Amino acid sequence: MTIKKPESDRAEISSGNFEPVEPGDYIWQIGDGNRGIELKLSKNEESGWRGLNFPVQVVQVVQGDEEAVDRRGSFSFTVMNNHDEPNQFIDETMGYILGYTDLLDKFVSKYGEEIDYTSQEFVDDLNVKLTGKLIGIIHYNKTKGDYTNMQVGTWYKYGSDQPEVLDTEQSAKKDESNAGW
Repeated sequence: MTIKKPESDRAEISSGNFEPVEPGDYIWQIGDGNRGIELKLSKNEESGWRGLNFPVQVVQVVQGDEEAVDRRGSFSFTVMNNHDEPNQFIDETMGYILGYTDLLDKFVSKYGEEIDYTSQEFVDDLNVKLTGKLIGIIHYNKTKGDYTNMQVGTWYKYGSDQPEVLDTEQSAKKDESNAGW
């Protein structure tokens, strides 16, 4: 799979798996080391589906429900579908996530532009490097039947030099592993 560099400073991306929040503009922190939840690669053994799950939480409300601060959830992205074919949007999605968190050049330097998003080494590096990173999201809620799920709308880069919001054990691991890249 060939990672794609972001072509703009905002991107429409859909994902979800959380308790919905009111539509608005929120700053999310990737990773949740305080609860021991890490980014992981999930796999359905029967179908072959594989996806990346990013634990997240709201750390700031730009516009929206002020009570949403500390709300937790996860972003889930399909990497390989049930037919063992790459998701057509994963290269672009990973480019936006890594680009909006100022990590794209570091990952491309280490892995090249052809990245196996399902490799354990890549997932481990995502865990270390993304934990504590902030990303802005303007979203809306979508209801289907009796179920409401947050459907992410517009992602954007939230200041590259912002401090990490949570002090976690993951942050300590991150500092130790920054040597070499």
